[in-house]
Amino acid sequence: MKKWGEDFSERVVGTGPFKMTKWVHDDVLVLEKNTEYFDKKPEVDGIEYRIIPEELTAMAEFESGTLDAIGLPMTEFERFTTTDKWKKILWSR
Repeated sequence: MKKWGEDFSERVVGTGPFKMTKWVHDDVLVLEKNTEYFDKKPEVDGIEYRIIPEELTAMAEFESGTLDAIGLPMTEFERFTTTDKWKKILWSR
C-alpha cells in the first residue's frame, strides 16, 4: 500500500480466471482471459462491464442488443417476466 499510495486500488493483483486490462472510472471495466490460470479455463475470452448509471439507458441498450446482461430494476420486473422474448432468458441469484 505504501508503494502505490493513492493509486493502490488501481494496482490489482489476483489469481482468478480473468485479468483486468482496462479500467476507466465510471465508464468501463475490461477483463480478459488469464492464460496462466491454474484451474478450469473460462469459456469466454473476456468480459466488458459498461457502467451505465441511468436505468432507462441500460434497459434501452439491453433491449437493442448492445448489452448481454443488466441489473433489472424492480419497476420493470413484471414487464420483463411476462414478455415471452425476455422471460426465457431471465435469471436471478
